[in-house]
Amino acid sequence: MDGIDLICVILLENKATLKMKLQSLIIKSNAKLYDVKLIASFSLIILIYFSFFSCTNSNNNIVSKNDSTTINKIKRNDTICINSSKKDSNIFVYEELDGWLKLSLDEKILKNNLGKPEKKGKDEYMGATGTYIQEWDYKSKGIKFDMESDTIGIPKHIFSITIKSPSKLKTKQNIGIESEENVVREKYSKQISKEFSDKETIVVGSIYGGTIFKIKNGKVTEIFIGADND
Repeated sequence: MDGIDLICVILLENKATLKMKLQSLIIKSNAKLYDVKLIASFSLIILIYFSFFSCTNSNNNIVSKNDSTTINKIKRNDTICINSSKKDSNIFVYEELDGWLKLSLDEKILKNNLGKPEKKGKDEYMGATGTYIQEWDYKSKGIKFDMESDTIGIPKHIFSITIKSPSKLKTKQNIGIESEENVVREKYSKQISKEFSDKETIVVGSIYGGTIFKIKNGKVTEIFIGADND
């Protein structure tokens, strides 16, 4: 058996078979000098081989330990949370309106449902994201969007959503313009940020990424979904 044959054994056969073939090789060598060098080389290969399997098993153990930890990626188009442990609370909560209108939605789908915007702003470069933001206003529908693209002149997607009267859109929790404040606080009780909320603003998630309800006279007057830049 030459070096190439042994490497094939290492790659294709199990540990027990490999050990048997090595023992056979050593017996046949008759302890000649060149055989001793050959055996030394093969021993190094074997060391690397078993080290590899040891590391693999160790990594598998680490993964299995982390199975109990829920780690969900951030997606703008879902109600999102990042949990480093089971006890952590939601960080980002992005709502969805009427079952289809959500962040990251392509402009083509948006136009198919709402038509062309009544007014468009200028593309403005956002240094924080390295992208361009353009305002699309559907004033008669009470909806305004910040639309995002990597460069000017290419298709955009929704970066943030703002709705006001006369919008009739509703969140997954059936909250819309004119909804009662106490209903909002009840529906989102576990996700409301005490740090950023006050009497006139209910922040679900975070101002850095969430859903913000503006309140006046005990009712919702505006709903914002996204990251608040103000």
